[in-house]
Amino acid sequence: MKFTNTLLLVFAKLSIVVLSFLILSPFFSPFLNSDNAIHILMGYDFHLPSDYYFWGQDRLGSIIPLLTHVLYKVLHVSPALLSSFVLYSLVLLFVLMLSAFIENRWYKVLLCVLLFFPVHTTDHMLRLAHPYAAQYMFILMSISLLFLFQKAFKKRQDLKAGFLLAGLFLSGVMALWSSEGSIIAVLSIIGAAGIQFRKDKNMTQAVRKFPRMKLGLFLLIGASIIILGACFISYAKSNSMRVASYNEHWMASSSEMEQGVRCYLQAYYHGLCGNEGVLISLHNIFFLALILFSIILLFEKKTTAFGFIPLFLLFNTIGGEMMVIMSKWVCLNHYNFWYQTYPYVSLIALFVVIGDRCNSARLKPVFTGLLICYALITASSTATIYLTQKDKDLNERSLEDLKPLAQLGHCGIIGDQWNSFLLASANPELIKVSSWYGDRNKRCIDSVLACKIIYLVKNGWLETFPKQKTIFGRHLRFTNDSMTIAGFELGKYQAFNPLP
Repeated sequence: MKFTNTLLLVFAKLSIVVLSFLILSPFFSPFLNSDNAIHILMGYDFHLPSDYYFWGQDRLGSIIPLLTHVLYKVLHVSPALLSSFVLYSLVLLFVLMLSAFIENRWYKVLLCVLLFFPVHTTDHMLRLAHPYAAQYMFILMSISLLFLFQKAFKKRQDLKAGFLLAGLFLSGVMALWSSEGSIIAVLSIIGAAGIQFRKDKNMTQAVRKFPRMKLGLFLLIGASIIILGACFISYAKSNSMRVASYNEHWMASSSEMEQGVRCYLQAYYHGLCGNEGVLISLHNIFFLALILFSIILLFEKKTTAFGFIPLFLLFNTIGGEMMVIMSKWVCLNHYNFWYQTYPYVSLIALFVVIGDRCNSARLKPVFTGLLICYALITASSTATIYLTQKDKDLNERSLEDLKPLAQLGHCGIIGDQWNSFLLASANPELIKVSSWYGDRNKRCIDSVLACKIIYLVKNGWLETFPKQKTIFGRHLRFTNDSMTIAGFELGKYQAFNPLP
């Protein structure tokens, strides 16, 4: 019976992950944009040390492009497919590590549904160009290693504890490389660990009895990893291809914070009132009900086992939401909902953990029912939006839409930021691209200028195709040949001056 249940559990999880991959993953998604495409192009053309960070930035570590590039060198298959595979592998690792802290096997399935079919407005953990997958995977790795270190420390397994401690700090550095917003998670771990340490008398006694020399050695290990991590991040930043504007904005003003709160509350209220359809309205109703029930369960300490993981997730959710509201960059980007992905993922995990640890015969069935309904509504809503391609932006395409570009053969393409890199994502070996202002990657400019035929993209940039145009030092002459492919207007140009 136990073996059958385990088999069913594995089959259920596998089915959820596969279905999500076939519908939501970047390889099949209709919502691929130029930022997503840069990850695919980086997976094809990756160079260190300039590519430690996402092209044009000195933030968001490029762990997915790095792993994609390694796989591409070995397998020589589509970088777009490999990027999707790497992304989903990171999310799956995160879910599996978090599941280790959940006892009920069917709550583990619920967690899988909620994180592989998240609400559409905050589904960016399953999209490229965002750090959430790698970020959360490394955060959970740190937490898992922290628990293992604690056990080894209590048992006086010094060598094992030393290696685990080094791994703990190293995974924390990797989380900070993936996204500097991980500082919220680091502070949440410290806060939750501090509270639990005061409650754990065995751990307190183990620390008091532990030889001071060995404690000093552990501190030295941690300090060394932190210093090496800081040096690595500093080195990566100094070699990144920076766009200056990314470093100019940090803290929003009080009025901008108020505006952000109003913006998100209004969006939630409009969804609640049915302005965005029945499914979104139901989603918002159940989401609010889960928050209210969670607050009840958190205050009723006798009915919920409230240990380190719930504390961490609670602190991380609150800290993540504060980070979003206080960010000047979020304000400049009009409070887009993708910035809510970080606190949303943590809050969803908190719902599942609280439900799993609730021991109230009266409240647990109600909370479980709410959670199941919420999961079904969310998954249905997200799958519907992806399958119907509702809310598709003018600059978003699927890889299938972009396949006809292969008929252009080997060529260069220059366009606006939002319709240049995207056009090469299906065929990076064949098509070379750059945005017209060329501040993402100078290698892209060189590869485009090396092509005999160069296409200019009219969308979002040119009103008409000029007879001649000089760009990046090359003089281009229009051949009077234009075409529309996948909704993009392309003009064919030839260079009439040699490369220097």
